[in-house]
Amino acid sequence: MPLRQLVLITHRWLGLSTGLILAIAGATGTVLVFATGRLRGLTGPVHEALAVGRIGAMVVLAATAAAVLLEAGGVYLWWRRKVFTVETRFGWRRMVNDLHHLTGLAGLLLMLMLAVTALLMRVVTPESNPWLRDVIVDLHTTRDYGWALKTLIGLASLGFVVQGVTGVVMWWKPGRR
Repeated sequence: MPLRQLVLITHRWLGLSTGLILAIAGATGTVLVFATGRLRGLTGPVHEALAVGRIGAMVVLAATAAAVLLEAGGVYLWWRRKVFTVETRFGWRRMVNDLHHLTGLAGLLLMLMLAVTALLMRVVTPESNPWLRDVIVDLHTTRDYGWALKTLIGLASLGFVVQGVTGVVMWWKPGRR
């Protein structure tokens, strides 16, 4: 099996199996960037553990690790066509494909940073390295950032939602058996 086909199959199945979890984490992450008080208290448990405790936290962690692989595979797959625009004149399927590719490219660095820092927050504890832990938490949560950076990272977090939705639409083909 050629490498490109292997990466495509892996990308599709990983995306299909983790897309909903990543979309939930992305949407709630965007809310958390701007939320305060009660809304933060309601959204945080959903973001971190799908509001179902330890098992939910493990599911979110596994999906986050998959996100890093999805992003790496997405760059590899994107490289052949190098889509930089969303074409609307060739039908909605092409538009959705282009939107998926462009969102992945535009948000790549920040989405990768969000996924990696989420993973690192599980590994680097305040006891093991307080300074590094603070840097990782600052990068992931945008605490003490200005509105411009918060907005940029909030949009990158929404990139997980767009990627999940467009990925499912790309996967689904009516009439296919």
